[in-house]
Amino acid sequence: MSHIYSTKNPGSQCTEKPVFIQTRNYDIFGILHIPDTSSSRDKVVVILLTGASIPRTHRNRMWVILARQLAESGFFSFRFDYRGLGESTGLFEDVSIDKVLSQDLLHIINFLTNLINPGKIILVGECFGARTALSMVNLIKFHGLVFLAAPTINNAERVTHQAGRKDITHYINKLKWQRWGTFLNTERIKRNFIFFIKRIHNKWAGINTNLLISESFSNQLSTLVKKGIPSLMIYGTRDEFYENMKLFLQKIDPEKRKNVEFYEIQGEKAHGLVVDVLVQETVIAKILKWIVSRYLIMN
Repeated sequence: MSHIYSTKNPGSQCTEKPVFIQTRNYDIFGILHIPDTSSSRDKVVVILLTGASIPRTHRNRMWVILARQLAESGFFSFRFDYRGLGESTGLFEDVSIDKVLSQDLLHIINFLTNLINPGKIILVGECFGARTALSMVNLIKFHGLVFLAAPTINNAERVTHQAGRKDITHYINKLKWQRWGTFLNTERIKRNFIFFIKRIHNKWAGINTNLLISESFSNQLSTLVKKGIPSLMIYGTRDEFYENMKLFLQKIDPEKRKNVEFYEIQGEKAHGLVVDVLVQETVIAKILKWIVSRYLIMN
């Protein structure tokens, strides 16, 4: 059993309903944004997923803004707290890129399917949320995917990948903004020593870290492309996984990936996409335009 309450957002053409989705071991809390008038023949619901440990509002209320703009454009939208975060019950533990919260998302999709009976379901995720959304490709049917700065590797490849980025140029750039003393703590020295050894190993073994893609990510993305699910992939050009994602897509036949759009934000890292307010506005506008152009069918 789930509980739904209703409130009208002043100045907005949508109704916002706080929702508790009850599962066997915990309740998921979220906000359902309902358009006042649906301008499409089929109801379309957009589910917004944050990164790990980020509340349903996202930074600078990014998901609030996007959810309301989607609702004002005629789409249902849903933003939520993962188990153990915000107002959701349960424990947020044993969670990583290797262990995404697919079960939370499955509960949400099933709940919204029964409540709204949407013709289409669109998933929008950032970082950990992007990997959680992508994990659905072999579990349940959905009709579109937007992901921001999705990590292309799992924890097992993390040290190898980061070692490839921490060269002398990296540390010189760091010193432009930090004092020498910040590099002289024991934990940082240990960590950088590990990166140094791993970097030597990478060079000796001929490992190009820009080509690192985890098997699970590769399989899921290949399935996404094979199924022809429309996808928008957004990365900053200074993002840790930008080159990995770009090179991986380039290996796929252009005809097969015709439903995939790779959108670049110049000069930004992953966090820049969701921290800098001006960049956030660009990202929100791009996502909204992409969804409206593909899924808004006028009566």
